Amino acid sequence: MNNEIERLRESYKPEKIKILFVGESAPAGGAFFYDGNPHIFTTNIRKTFEMALDVTLRDNKEFISYFKDKQCYLDDLSHKPINHLPPAERVAMLQKSVEPLSKRLRDMNPDVVIIVMLGIQGYVHQAVELSGVTSRVEAAHFPASHFLPQFREIVIPILKEYIKNPEK
Repeated sequence: MNNEIERLRESYKPEKIKILFVGESAPAGGAFFYDGNPHIFTTNIRKTFEMALDVTLRDNKEFISYFKDKQCYLDDLSHKPINHLPPAERVAMLQKSVEPLSKRLRDMNPDVVIIVMLGIQGYVHQAVELSGVTSRVEAAHFPASHFLPQFREIVIPILKEYIKNPEK
Protein backbone atom coordinates (compact mmCIF):
# COMPACT_ATOMS: atom_id res chain seq x y z
CA MET A 1 0.00 0.00 0.00
CA ASN A 2 2.78 2.46 0.90
CA ASN A 3 4.50 2.05 -2.49
CA GLU A 4 1.19 2.64 -4.30
CA ILE A 5 0.63 5.83 -2.31
CA GLU A 6 4.12 7.12 -3.09
CA ARG A 7 3.76 6.31 -6.81
CA LEU A 8 0.44 8.15 -6.88
CA ARG A 9 1.89 11.12 -4.98
CA GLU A 10 4.89 11.27 -7.33
CA SER A 11 2.62 11.24 -10.41
CA TYR A 12 1.19 14.60 -9.28
CA LYS A 13 4.53 16.25 -8.58
CA PRO A 14 5.05 19.35 -10.72
CA GLU A 15 8.46 20.07 -12.23
CA LYS A 16 8.73 23.31 -10.26
CA ILE A 17 7.01 23.55 -6.88
CA LYS A 18 5.84 26.99 -5.79
CA ILE A 19 3.80 25.92 -2.79
CA LEU A 20 4.60 22.77 -0.86
CA PHE A 21 2.01 21.62 1.64
CA VAL A 22 3.45 19.31 4.29
CA GLY A 23 1.15 17.02 6.24
CA GLU A 24 1.92 14.50 8.94
CA SER A 25 1.50 11.27 6.94
CA ALA A 26 -0.93 9.53 4.65
CA PRO A 27 -3.57 7.96 6.89
CA ALA A 28 -3.39 4.28 7.79
CA GLY A 29 -7.04 3.96 6.73
CA GLY A 30 -6.25 4.37 3.05
CA ALA A 31 -7.95 7.75 2.37
CA PHE A 32 -5.31 9.77 0.55
CA PHE A 33 -5.20 13.33 -0.81
CA TYR A 34 -4.20 12.27 -4.32
CA ASP A 35 -6.74 9.47 -4.79
CA GLY A 36 -9.37 11.97 -5.98
CA ASN A 37 -12.09 10.67 -3.68
CA PRO A 38 -14.33 13.03 -1.71
CA HIS A 39 -12.31 13.04 1.53
CA ILE A 40 -12.89 15.99 3.82
CA PHE A 41 -9.16 16.95 3.83
CA THR A 42 -8.94 17.19 0.03
CA THR A 43 -12.39 18.76 -0.26
CA ASN A 44 -11.59 21.48 2.29
CA ILE A 45 -8.33 22.34 0.54
CA ARG A 46 -10.14 22.37 -2.83
CA LYS A 47 -12.78 24.76 -1.49
CA THR A 48 -10.05 26.98 -0.06
CA PHE A 49 -8.42 27.19 -3.51
CA GLU A 50 -11.81 27.93 -5.08
CA MET A 51 -12.40 30.80 -2.64
CA ALA A 52 -8.91 32.24 -2.97
CA LEU A 53 -8.61 32.02 -6.74
CA ASP A 54 -12.26 32.50 -7.75
CA VAL A 55 -12.52 29.19 -9.61
CA THR A 56 -15.02 26.35 -9.55
CA LEU A 57 -13.74 22.81 -9.84
CA ARG A 58 -16.10 19.88 -10.47
CA ASP A 59 -14.66 17.52 -7.89
CA ASN A 60 -11.50 16.42 -6.11
CA LYS A 61 -10.18 14.59 -9.19
CA GLU A 62 -10.28 17.81 -11.18
CA PHE A 63 -8.80 19.66 -8.22
CA ILE A 64 -5.70 17.49 -7.83
CA SER A 65 -4.84 18.12 -11.50
CA TYR A 66 -5.43 21.85 -10.99
CA PHE A 67 -3.29 21.70 -7.83
CA LYS A 68 -0.41 20.27 -9.87
CA ASP A 69 -0.94 22.76 -12.72
CA LYS A 70 -0.63 25.59 -10.21
CA GLN A 71 2.74 24.16 -9.07
CA CYS A 72 1.44 22.97 -5.73
CA TYR A 73 2.35 19.69 -4.13
CA LEU A 74 1.47 17.82 -0.96
CA ASP A 75 4.22 15.85 0.74
CA ASP A 76 4.16 14.36 4.20
CA LEU A 77 6.70 14.50 6.97
CA SER A 78 6.46 10.72 7.31
CA HIS A 79 5.97 8.55 4.27
CA LYS A 80 4.70 5.77 6.53
CA PRO A 81 1.23 6.10 8.05
CA ILE A 82 1.50 6.99 11.73
CA ASN A 83 -1.98 8.04 12.79
CA HIS A 84 -2.63 4.57 14.21
CA LEU A 85 0.54 4.46 16.35
CA PRO A 86 0.73 5.03 20.12
CA PRO A 87 2.04 8.53 21.01
CA ALA A 88 5.65 7.54 21.81
CA GLU A 89 6.03 5.57 18.56
CA ARG A 90 4.42 8.37 16.61
CA VAL A 91 6.88 10.93 18.00
CA ALA A 92 9.83 8.62 17.27
CA MET A 93 8.64 8.13 13.68
CA LEU A 94 8.20 11.88 13.16
CA GLN A 95 11.70 12.58 14.47
CA LYS A 96 13.08 9.85 12.21
CA SER A 97 11.34 11.54 9.25
CA VAL A 98 13.07 14.93 9.63
CA GLU A 99 16.23 14.04 7.69
CA PRO A 100 14.43 12.33 4.76
CA LEU A 101 12.10 15.34 4.48
CA SER A 102 15.10 17.68 4.49
CA LYS A 103 16.56 15.82 1.50
CA ARG A 104 13.25 16.03 -0.37
CA LEU A 105 13.01 19.74 0.45
CA ARG A 106 16.49 20.29 -0.97
CA ASP A 107 15.41 18.60 -4.21
CA MET A 108 12.06 20.42 -4.43
CA ASN A 109 13.25 23.87 -3.27
CA PRO A 110 9.72 25.31 -3.02
CA ASP A 111 9.00 29.02 -2.78
CA VAL A 112 6.67 28.44 0.18
CA VAL A 113 6.19 25.60 2.65
CA ILE A 114 2.79 25.41 4.32
CA ILE A 115 2.77 23.08 7.30
CA VAL A 116 -0.71 21.55 7.44
CA MET A 117 -0.89 20.68 11.11
CA LEU A 118 0.41 22.75 13.98
CA GLY A 119 1.58 19.67 15.88
CA ILE A 120 4.31 18.90 13.31
CA GLN A 121 5.70 22.38 12.81
CA GLY A 122 8.78 21.80 15.00
CA TYR A 123 9.78 18.77 12.92
CA VAL A 124 9.19 20.54 9.62
CA HIS A 125 11.14 23.61 10.74
CA GLN A 126 14.04 21.27 11.65
CA ALA A 127 13.83 19.71 8.16
CA VAL A 128 13.80 23.12 6.47
CA GLU A 129 16.80 24.27 8.49
CA LEU A 130 18.68 21.04 7.79
CA SER A 131 17.89 21.29 4.06
CA GLY A 132 19.36 24.76 3.66
CA VAL A 133 16.45 25.95 1.49
CA THR A 134 15.34 29.54 1.95
CA SER A 135 11.64 28.88 1.47
CA ARG A 136 9.05 30.97 3.27
CA VAL A 137 7.50 28.73 5.95
CA GLU A 138 4.00 29.12 7.39
CA ALA A 139 2.10 26.82 9.73
CA ALA A 140 -1.65 26.32 9.53
CA HIS A 141 -4.20 24.30 11.44
CA PHE A 142 -5.26 20.99 9.92
CA PRO A 143 -8.22 21.90 7.65
CA ALA A 144 -10.83 19.92 9.57
CA SER A 145 -14.22 21.61 9.76
CA HIS A 146 -13.69 23.27 13.14
CA PHE A 147 -10.26 24.67 12.16
CA LEU A 148 -11.12 25.55 8.57
CA PRO A 149 -11.43 29.33 9.20
CA GLN A 150 -7.97 29.43 10.82
CA PHE A 151 -6.52 27.31 7.98
CA ARG A 152 -7.99 29.66 5.38
CA GLU A 153 -6.75 32.75 7.22
CA ILE A 154 -3.16 31.55 6.63
CA VAL A 155 -3.52 29.85 3.24
CA ILE A 156 -5.75 32.17 1.19
CA PRO A 157 -3.32 35.15 1.22
CA ILE A 158 -0.47 32.83 0.20
CA LEU A 159 -2.48 31.39 -2.69
CA LYS A 160 -3.39 34.88 -3.89
CA GLU A 161 0.23 35.99 -3.70
CA TYR A 162 1.93 33.00 -5.34
CA ILE A 163 -0.58 31.62 -7.84
CA LYS A 164 -1.45 33.43 -11.02
CA ASN A 165 -4.95 32.59 -12.20
CA PRO A 166 -5.49 33.50 -15.85
CA GLU A 167 -8.86 31.69 -15.91
CA LYS A 168 -10.52 34.65 -14.16
